[in-house]
Amino acid sequence: MIRPCLDASEADILTFAREWVEFAATHGLAAALNELDQPASSPWTEEQFNQLTFNHFDDGEYCSITSPVGVKDIRVDAYEYNDGSGFAVDYDLMLNGQRSDLTAQLNFRKGKACYLIYLEAFHVL
Repeated sequence: MIRPCLDASEADILTFAREWVEFAATHGLAAALNELDQPASSPWTEEQFNQLTFNHFDDGEYCSITSPVGVKDIRVDAYEYNDGSGFAVDYDLMLNGQRSDLTAQLNFRKGKACYLIYLEAFHVL
């Protein structure tokens, strides 16, 4: 994954988001979280994700992020902030090989040399 430069386009931002989700599917959420910047308050952990997604499909199982490659109509949207400071990205997640109603929200904020990237939330939209 190449962290987007300050002159990155929306397409570049979306490419990073797609690569990050694929990295989470391949290497696990803990490793993927290490690729992001950590907010000063309330950084996400794999344990929090496990608590959030336990029994998501009413099967008594924990969930993991799985690859969306080849799945049609996975929603990945970027929204540029009006003040030009960055982008928000909503990415619908596949869990345990199934479509889910869980979305990852990433926050891309312009830093000194490149974008700072935070996982804002996992939630149902």
